[in-house]
Amino acid sequence: MKKIKILLLAALFTMLSTIILSPLESTFIKPEQQAEIKYFISDDHIRGPRGVKDLIYRLVPTEIWREMFWKKKVARLGATPEDLERAQTEPGIIMVRTMGDIGSLGALWMNARRSPTKFLGFRKAVGHLIDWSWVLNTVWGGGLNVMRPVIYSAGGSEDWVNTTCTFPEYSVDLAVRALEQDGFKKVGGKWLDPEGKEVEPIIIVAPSYSPERMEVSRALGRALENLGFSVVYEFHGWAECEKLTYYDKNYHIFFNYPSFDVINLPIAYKNLYHSSMYSPPGTLCQNYQGVNDPVLDKLIEDLENVRDIETAKRLAKAIQGRIWEMAYTYMIPTGGGGYELWRTDMYSGWYTKRDLAAGYFDVINLVPVSAEHETMVTAEKPQSGGSDWFVSFNPLIWTEALYEHNYFKYIYQPLFYLQFGPDVPTDFVAALAYAYKMEEIAAGSKITFYLFPNATWHDGKPFTAEDVKFTFDFMCKEQTHANRLYLPLKSIYERSEIIDNYTIVVYTNSKSIWQMNYFTTAWILPKHIWSTLSDPATYSNWPPIGTGPYKAVQWVPREYLYLSVHENYHLRWISPEEEVSASLKDLQEKVSSLNEKIKGYEEKITQITAAANAATSAANMSMGIAGIAIVISLVAIILSRLGRKTKEI
Repeated sequence: MKKIKILLLAALFTMLSTIILSPLESTFIKPEQQAEIKYFISDDHIRGPRGVKDLIYRLVPTEIWREMFWKKKVARLGATPEDLERAQTEPGIIMVRTMGDIGSLGALWMNARRSPTKFLGFRKAVGHLIDWSWVLNTVWGGGLNVMRPVIYSAGGSEDWVNTTCTFPEYSVDLAVRALEQDGFKKVGGKWLDPEGKEVEPIIIVAPSYSPERMEVSRALGRALENLGFSVVYEFHGWAECEKLTYYDKNYHIFFNYPSFDVINLPIAYKNLYHSSMYSPPGTLCQNYQGVNDPVLDKLIEDLENVRDIETAKRLAKAIQGRIWEMAYTYMIPTGGGGYELWRTDMYSGWYTKRDLAAGYFDVINLVPVSAEHETMVTAEKPQSGGSDWFVSFNPLIWTEALYEHNYFKYIYQPLFYLQFGPDVPTDFVAALAYAYKMEEIAAGSKITFYLFPNATWHDGKPFTAEDVKFTFDFMCKEQTHANRLYLPLKSIYERSEIIDNYTIVVYTNSKSIWQMNYFTTAWILPKHIWSTLSDPATYSNWPPIGTGPYKAVQWVPREYLYLSVHENYHLRWISPEEEVSASLKDLQEKVSSLNEKIKGYEEKITQITAAANAATSAANMSMGIAGIAIVISLVAIILSRLGRKTKEI
C-alpha cells in the first residue's frame, strides 16, 4: 500500500508540475523553421556604445578644431602635411588613410537639356579643357591610388569597373575640333550652337565651401573664355547650389558630389541617369542633368532586374562605357587620399575597417581611457556660404540625405545594414531584424523578416512589426519625396502583412539579386508619432525618436547637436564585467523564482498527501482483493501517462 501511495503522489505531482512549468511560447524562430532561415551577422562595430556615453557635434572653424585636437579636446582631425609631421613625434596618435584606394564619387555634371551642354560636342570639349593631371595631383594634392573618369561602386572592386574609360586628353585643339565636328560655329566673334542659336553665358555652379572645386571651376571658366564663350560663376552654400541644380535646373556645369547610393548600384545609376527620374524645373529630382538616353535607360533597367552576378558586372561596365561615350559626367576627387589623426590617448578600440554602407561606426566602439572622455566632442568644420550642416530633422524633406545620414545614423536604424569594402567581408549585418526568409512568387518575391523582440524607441515605447509596416507604406506608397534613403525600396515595394508583433512579410515586385540591398537604407520610423500627424511634411521632428544606440538631447542650430546613449538599446555591447554581473543577477532572480515555486509545490504536496492518506484509509477499510486490483489498474494508467508527460517535458 505504501508503494501505491508513492506512485500515486508521483503521478499527480508530474501532471501538476506539467501545467505549472509549461514554457512560454518563444518569440523567436521555432525549431521546425530553422532550415529555411538566413541569419544576419551581428558585427561588433554596431553593437552599441562601449564607453562613450554622450556625443557632441560642434561647428568650429578649422584652426580652432586643430587647436582642440592638439590640446586633447577632440579625438579626430583631418590632417594637413604639417599635422602628419607633428603626429610622428607625439605618442598616442595613429594615422588613418581615408578612402585612398576606393576612388571618388565627386563629379562634374552637365545639363543635358540646355544648350550648349545638351550637345555632345560641347560636353567632349569641356573634358579636353581640363588638365586632369593638375586636378588630381595639384588641386587635391595627389595620393589617389585609384581614380576613374566614370562612376562605379561595389566597394571599389575592379571587377565592376570599365577600365577602357580614360580621362580625355588635355588639349585646346581637340576641344575646338569636338565643337566644330558637332556643328558649333564661331561667327563674328560669337559661338552658335548646332541649331544656329547664339550660345548663352555658361553657368558654372560649385559650393563655396570647397576651395578645390571653385579652383577647378575657375580654370575651366578661363579656358572657355579664351575660346570666346562667356562664363557666369555661381558659388554658394549647399542650399542655394541645390536649388539652382536639383530644383531650378538653372545651370550648365555643376561640380558636385552626387547622391550616389554606393550599396544599391542599379538604383544609383537609375536615380542619376534614367529618363524616368527627371522632372521639370521647379521640382526636385535626382536626374537633374536631364539625361534622356534610350540606350542607357535599357542598360540600367537590365541591371536593375539581373539575377546573376556576372551579368550584373557586365552591365555595370556597359553603363559606365555609355556614360563615358556620351560624356555626361567626368569624375573629380572628393578630397580623397587624405589622412585622419585619431587619439589613442583619449580612446581605445578604434574601428579601422571601412564600412562604406553604414558609414564609420567606430565612435560607438570606443572605450575612454578615463572618465573625462565619456563625453566625446566631434568638431565639424562650418561650411561657408550657407547652412549645409543638415537641413532638417524631418526625413520627408531631405533630398540627398548626405549630411543627415552622418548625424542621424546613430538615431535611426533600418532592418539591417550591408557591410562591404576592400578590407571587410560583404555581408548583411543585423539591426532591427535578426533573420529573414526569401521565397520567389509569381509576381516577385515574398520576404519574411524576424524582428528583435527587445528593441525599444527612445521614448520607451516598444518597437514592433507595426512600425515596419507603417514606415514602408508611408514612405513607399503615400509620400512623393526624393529622399534617396527610401527611393530604392520605393521602386519594388508592393505591400506587407503583419504575422505577429515580431514577424512581418513583405511582398516586392522584383526577383533581382539587388532587392535585399534596398532595405538597408530604409530607416524605420515610429508609427505612434508619425501616424498622428495631420501634415507630416511640416513636422519639426524634434527630438527625432529612433531605435539606435544614441538619442537626441539638445540642438542649437549652426552650433552643436548633443546625443546621449540609449540605455535600452537592444544590441548594446556589454563589457565582461557587466556580463558577469548581469548573469549573477539573472541567476539570483531565477533562484528566487524557483524557491517561490518550490514553496507552492510543498503546499500542493501537503494537500495531495492528505488526500492520499484519506484515500488509503478508505481503501483499507472497504476494499477487498478486487478493490486493490482496480487501484493497481489506475496506477498503471497513471504510470503510462507519466511516461508520456516525461517525454513531452
